[in-house]
Amino acid sequence: MLVPVLLLVTLASNPRIVSAEDQPPTVLMKEAFNDDPGWEGFNNRLKPGREDIRTVIQSFGYTRTHFAGGKSGELGGTITRSPVPAFYADKIPSKTLDDKLTASGKFSFDPLEGNSGIWFGWFNAAQDVGCARPKRALGLEFDFERDGARLAVRMSNQQNKFCGTFITPYLPGIFRPAPLHPHTPYVWTLTYDPQANAGNGRFEFTVKSSISSPTNQERDARL
Repeated sequence: MLVPVLLLVTLASNPRIVSAEDQPPTVLMKEAFNDDPGWEGFNNRLKPGREDIRTVIQSFGYTRTHFAGGKSGELGGTITRSPVPAFYADKIPSKTLDDKLTASGKFSFDPLEGNSGIWFGWFNAAQDVGCARPKRALGLEFDFERDGARLAVRMSNQQNKFCGTFITPYLPGIFRPAPLHPHTPYVWTLTYDPQANAGNGRFEFTVKSSISSPTNQERDARL
């Protein structure tokens, strides 16, 4: 139950010191909400107009395109941020942090809306509704702005606790560029080795754009 609380603050232009006898008696107010108390309401029953209702479109998977370069055949499409999980993945045997994992490929993206993102990598298909990132996962996390993207490599456990690092420059609240370019094929590799780092495990990631252009070089120089 949500109970509105009203806070009244009084500012005195000529404050004075008062004694306990001058203080007004404390008044206790209580509302049981067994019936409609008849409180005033403002903008608390807004219904968006038809033009404001956003349609969620999830249309991604296998396609015969080759936007990322190479031969025809890749996965991708239109992805909409939503609290309801949506994915396209191959079923593989269960993996743990005792297994060595390697993956490589290419990616490219079109300019998207700000505050959007996707996850690409290994994950458990049993995900909770409303999670921003998948639990029990290891992979690439993309955060998109209208003119570019940020990239991090992360690992999460079943308690939704994460570790990892940004591949692109990032200082929370200070420096949050999106240096990956739209319409640009990138080549990437990812390796997790549980025996590396003196047996403590390590994952390594590389990413490199396969083409360049004066526009991209100018944007990189500004960053």
